[in-house]
Amino acid sequence: MVTLFGYPKRIVSVLPLITFISQIKRGKYEDMVERFRDMHLRELDTLLEPQSRMIPKFTIAGNFKIEHQQLEMITYSHYLFFEIKYLHPREYENAKSFLVRSPYVFAVFRNTLGHGICFILRSEKEMEFHAQIFRRAYRYFEKKLGTKRLSKEGGDLQHFCLMSFDSKAHINIACIPFPLRGSIKY
Repeated sequence: MVTLFGYPKRIVSVLPLITFISQIKRGKYEDMVERFRDMHLRELDTLLEPQSRMIPKFTIAGNFKIEHQQLEMITYSHYLFFEIKYLHPREYENAKSFLVRSPYVFAVFRNTLGHGICFILRSEKEMEFHAQIFRRAYRYFEKKLGTKRLSKEGGDLQHFCLMSFDSKAHINIACIPFPLRGSIKY
């Protein structure tokens, strides 16, 4: 279970992650996301922030509640979030092709701006190992994708992702959990 938030840090719903990925694929937030992408392309910077507030955010790490203006985790989902914010179209296709074939990747989709890629992994370990397994997966995918632009924000349990729109989003419900230790070759 993961949590969907509205602005400002208002819990909207708690649903399985696959539901959120399906909403990205089906285009539930397509109009909001397309307006955001258009404003970004036209460099309407003063309008970007208000538009981004309209787009719901979700956290991959699990189910949260707000207690005394602070987020408190109720359950840990075992998911890790990664993003490369900007990719050349050719780089995007190569990265997506690799990620779709990777046995560790649960989901792949275009980011909110439309210029990058997001992907989600499942961890084999509990919350105490979240940062360690994130760093290991980060090094693995940084090397395999050949990029230094992989975002480190997903290492934070309270990292929020903006909902996106990608009709070609990929979901692999049979993904293998990414191991903390093991025979993964870099």
